Amino acid sequence: DAEARGFAPLLLLDEVASMIRATFPRNVSLHVSIEDGAPAVVGDVTQLFQALLNLCVNGRDAMPDGGRRDLSLGTYTGSTPPNAPSGPAPVDWIVIKVADTGCGMSPEIQARIFDPFFTTRDVGKGTGLGLAICYAIVHEHGGRLRAGNRPQGGAWFAPNSNRRARQKNHIAHPFRQRIGRGGRQKNSLRTRC
Repeated sequence: DAEARGFAPLLLLDEVASMIRATFPRNVSLHVSIEDGAPAVVGDVTQLFQALLNLCVNGRDAMPDGGRRDLSLGTYTGSTPPNAPSGPAPVDWIVIKVADTGCGMSPEIQARIFDPFFTTRDVGKGTGLGLAICYAIVHEHGGRLRAGNRPQGGAWFAPNSNRRARQKNHIAHPFRQRIGRGGRQKNSLRTRC
């Protein structure tokens, strides 16, 4: 893949957080949690940025009266992503979690959330392709995209990837040339209630 290269996921989260701070309403707080030592990963930075930003936009739309967005970055070692059925030999996973304090998702919605053209929005307000595209991007990057409800309310989405980059392929600032410069911030995601 011509666009796949090594990059630090921390920098991806920084750019998404910067976009959220600049464009989202102030009645939704943003909280970022980053685990030390997350390794570089291989992927198309622009596609992954698009997927994370879409998850954040969905979360914003699920909290019209305000709330809290959480964006976290961590690692997990196992045969499959956290909370998934067992698989073959263990690998290291990069786990990004986007969460919000909206109304959450019913089991019926959660079962169809990644189906193309499925939407909970009013006619003319959405295509039903956003989460399907996010799912495809994460899958194309060798990862999994999971979703669920937070016990305290709201929803979470967790794209996971096991495509680690060798240190020599690491790119210090993949966005400065393509998207622009941004600061560190937090983020969240959800579907509409």
